[in-house]
Amino acid sequence: MIEAMLEHTILISDFAGHAFTYELADALKRRGHVVSYGYCAANISPRAGFAGSVVPIAVGSNWRFDKYRAGRRLLSEVRYGLGLARSVWQVRPTDHVVCNMPVVSGTVAWFLTLPLRVRNTVWFQDVQSGLAAVSQNRVGRLLSRIESFLLRRADHVIAISAELAEEASQRGVAPSRIGVLENWAPVALIPQVPTDSDPAHEGLDISRPLFIYSGTLARKHDPSLLMDLAVEVASFGGQVAVISEGEGADWLRQELSTSIAPPNLVVLPYQPFDRLPEILGAADVLVVILEVSAGRFSVPSKTLTYLCTGRPILASIPLDNAAARLVADRAQAGKVTPPEDRAGFLANARELGESSAVRSRLGEAGRRYAEEHFAEDVVVRNFLAQLD
Repeated sequence: MIEAMLEHTILISDFAGHAFTYELADALKRRGHVVSYGYCAANISPRAGFAGSVVPIAVGSNWRFDKYRAGRRLLSEVRYGLGLARSVWQVRPTDHVVCNMPVVSGTVAWFLTLPLRVRNTVWFQDVQSGLAAVSQNRVGRLLSRIESFLLRRADHVIAISAELAEEASQRGVAPSRIGVLENWAPVALIPQVPTDSDPAHEGLDISRPLFIYSGTLARKHDPSLLMDLAVEVASFGGQVAVISEGEGADWLRQELSTSIAPPNLVVLPYQPFDRLPEILGAADVLVVILEVSAGRFSVPSKTLTYLCTGRPILASIPLDNAAARLVADRAQAGKVTPPEDRAGFLANARELGESSAVRSRLGEAGRRYAEEHFAEDVVVRNFLAQLD
């Protein structure tokens, strides 16, 4: 099977430019595969450091992707679709793997690359049309139909969970074309650092219990929960640091300008990937939140990164979400409550903040899980099996 794959040219297009998808491309190339990697440079989000052997294709590096205004978002998605199609024509892969792809962008790129007869694989990370279907009625239903069309037209669908595999099947994808490959994080690039390491970053205080939220803070997240968390941990001398940019982070910064803002809450911009181990390693507890509206499909990538750090996870996630089961049951690496249980979330925060023994037990369990399931050889083998 691997010998057959060497005859293929693989282009992995991850809109978000995640570290784990770039790690995969780099690992494939080091094993002799012909592979290219592209991402949306116009999108502001945490992304890989791109320090490997694969030179990434930065699509849309001269403009900014607007997520929150409908008309401008439509234009942004079209522009990214055009840029993506251009990169496919340049690379001319035999296999094109699209990941985290906005619906309109995916449609534009699919249509414009039809003459190339590329074998398309949708790496099904989330229901892209989900929130739109809830909030915009006709527009949402249209986007959902388009997304279903793209899934059915794909030669293969790689779902990141059994729930998404079922969703693909319900949208008309033949079971023979659906596979399951759970996400991971680049564990080799996120080593554990000593608990007393100082990240030398203005605003972080490692002399007291430090809770860190790092990553996207968008409409699937409730930033007010982080305000409540700051108030709770202040009672035992703790600090909350939010490392994010965009709508949610802007809301928090605005709140911090008021007289009632908790003084122990700091908001920092995204940090370079190569600084991530020391920044996250400064934390006593790592935080992940996800609203009920995000549904059971979205699996926050930050959760997987957190597992690598050896730090416990404090989570507010729908209990039927795969990330909740991962943290609480499979990895046994943290405390999970549903979004509607704020009191339980804050009680878990207090327990983690006050008990170093609990923090150590959960953090070590998370690291063990990451080392076992996220090893490079394991993920490369599992990925190639999906394309076979």
